[in-house]
Amino acid sequence: MRHFLIAFFAVITMPALAEEAPPQPLTCAGTEPFWSFRLSGDMTALSTPDGPDIPLPISQYRAAQNRNGEWSVSLGEAIAVIRQETCSDGMSDNDYPYSVTLVTRERTLSGCCRPEEP
Repeated sequence: MRHFLIAFFAVITMPALAEEAPPQPLTCAGTEPFWSFRLSGDMTALSTPDGPDIPLPISQYRAAQNRNGEWSVSLGEAIAVIRQETCSDGMSDNDYPYSVTLVTRERTLSGCCRPEEP
Protein backbone atom coordinates (compact mmCIF):
# COMPACT_ATOMS: atom_id res chain seq x y z
CA MET A 1 0.00 0.00 0.00
CA ARG A 2 2.83 2.39 0.84
CA HIS A 3 4.42 1.92 -2.62
CA PHE A 4 1.07 2.61 -4.25
CA LEU A 5 0.69 5.91 -2.34
CA ILE A 6 4.22 7.00 -3.19
CA ALA A 7 3.61 6.24 -6.87
CA PHE A 8 0.22 7.98 -6.76
CA PHE A 9 1.65 11.18 -5.25
CA ALA A 10 4.60 11.12 -7.66
CA VAL A 11 2.20 11.01 -10.62
CA ILE A 12 -0.03 13.84 -9.42
CA THR A 13 2.90 16.12 -8.63
CA MET A 14 4.75 15.60 -11.91
CA PRO A 15 4.74 18.63 -14.20
CA ALA A 16 2.78 18.34 -17.42
CA LEU A 17 4.68 17.63 -20.59
CA ALA A 18 3.54 20.78 -22.34
CA GLU A 19 4.98 23.73 -24.17
CA GLU A 20 6.07 26.30 -21.59
CA ALA A 21 4.75 29.21 -23.66
CA PRO A 22 2.26 29.74 -26.47
CA PRO A 23 3.62 30.26 -30.00
CA GLN A 24 5.13 33.67 -30.62
CA PRO A 25 4.71 36.28 -31.84
CA LEU A 26 1.03 36.04 -30.88
CA THR A 27 -1.41 38.90 -31.36
CA CYS A 28 -4.41 39.00 -29.03
CA ALA A 29 -7.40 41.33 -29.28
CA GLY A 30 -10.95 41.83 -28.11
CA THR A 31 -13.99 43.87 -29.02
CA GLU A 32 -16.50 45.96 -27.06
CA PRO A 33 -14.35 47.44 -25.63
CA PHE A 34 -11.61 47.24 -28.25
CA TRP A 35 -8.16 46.28 -26.98
CA SER A 36 -5.07 44.38 -28.13
CA PHE A 37 -1.57 43.26 -27.17
CA ARG A 38 1.22 41.30 -28.84
CA LEU A 39 3.30 38.61 -27.11
CA SER A 40 6.89 38.71 -28.26
CA GLY A 41 10.11 39.26 -26.36
CA ASP A 42 9.95 40.63 -22.84
CA MET A 43 7.62 43.64 -23.28
CA THR A 44 4.16 44.26 -24.70
CA ALA A 45 1.68 47.11 -24.61
CA LEU A 46 -2.04 47.04 -23.98
CA SER A 47 -3.63 49.18 -26.67
CA THR A 48 -7.11 50.67 -26.40
CA PRO A 49 -8.81 53.51 -28.25
CA ASP A 50 -9.38 55.25 -24.89
CA GLY A 51 -5.85 56.47 -24.33
CA PRO A 52 -2.15 55.86 -24.73
CA ASP A 53 -0.74 52.35 -24.87
CA ILE A 54 0.06 50.85 -21.46
CA PRO A 55 3.50 49.17 -21.42
CA LEU A 56 3.51 45.76 -19.72
CA PRO A 57 6.56 43.62 -18.95
CA ILE A 58 6.22 39.97 -19.90
CA SER A 59 7.74 38.31 -16.86
CA GLN A 60 6.57 34.70 -16.80
CA TYR A 61 4.86 32.03 -18.86
CA ARG A 62 3.35 29.05 -17.10
CA ALA A 63 1.82 26.01 -18.81
CA ALA A 64 -1.25 24.46 -17.21
CA GLN A 65 -0.26 21.32 -15.34
CA ASN A 66 -3.42 19.41 -16.13
CA ARG A 67 -4.26 20.54 -19.67
CA ASN A 68 -2.25 20.86 -22.86
CA GLY A 69 -2.63 24.05 -24.86
CA GLU A 70 -3.30 26.40 -21.93
CA TRP A 71 -0.94 28.99 -20.47
CA SER A 72 -0.93 31.89 -18.05
CA VAL A 73 1.24 34.89 -18.84
CA SER A 74 2.28 37.48 -16.25
CA LEU A 75 2.06 40.96 -17.77
CA GLY A 76 3.13 43.32 -15.01
CA GLU A 77 0.15 43.44 -12.65
CA ALA A 78 -2.10 41.81 -15.25
CA ILE A 79 -2.46 38.14 -16.13
CA ALA A 80 -3.51 36.67 -19.45
CA VAL A 81 -4.80 33.11 -19.76
CA ILE A 82 -4.44 31.76 -23.29
CA ARG A 83 -6.19 28.58 -24.43
CA GLN A 84 -5.70 26.68 -27.67
CA GLU A 85 -9.33 26.50 -28.82
CA THR A 86 -11.42 27.95 -31.61
CA CYS A 87 -12.41 31.52 -30.83
CA SER A 88 -14.70 34.03 -32.54
CA ASP A 89 -14.32 37.76 -32.05
CA GLY A 90 -18.08 38.24 -32.27
CA MET A 91 -17.85 40.86 -35.00
CA SER A 92 -16.50 39.03 -38.03
CA ASP A 93 -16.76 35.58 -39.53
CA ASN A 94 -13.13 34.91 -38.64
CA ASP A 95 -12.17 32.03 -36.38
CA TYR A 96 -8.96 32.24 -34.37
CA PRO A 97 -6.96 29.29 -32.97
CA TYR A 98 -6.62 30.71 -29.42
CA SER A 99 -8.87 32.40 -26.86
CA VAL A 100 -7.58 34.80 -24.20
CA THR A 101 -8.84 36.18 -20.92
CA LEU A 102 -6.97 39.25 -19.71
CA VAL A 103 -7.37 40.16 -16.04
CA THR A 104 -6.21 43.62 -14.93
CA ARG A 105 -6.86 45.57 -11.73
CA GLU A 106 -9.71 47.43 -13.38
CA ARG A 107 -11.41 44.75 -15.50
CA THR A 108 -11.51 41.33 -17.07
CA LEU A 109 -11.47 41.21 -20.87
CA SER A 110 -12.05 38.31 -23.27
CA GLY A 111 -10.78 37.97 -26.81
CA CYS A 112 -8.99 35.86 -29.37
CA CYS A 113 -5.38 35.37 -30.48
CA ARG A 114 -3.59 34.36 -33.65
CA PRO A 115 0.06 33.62 -34.37
CA GLU A 116 1.66 36.05 -36.76
CA GLU A 117 2.75 34.81 -40.15
CA PRO A 118 6.53 34.71 -40.63
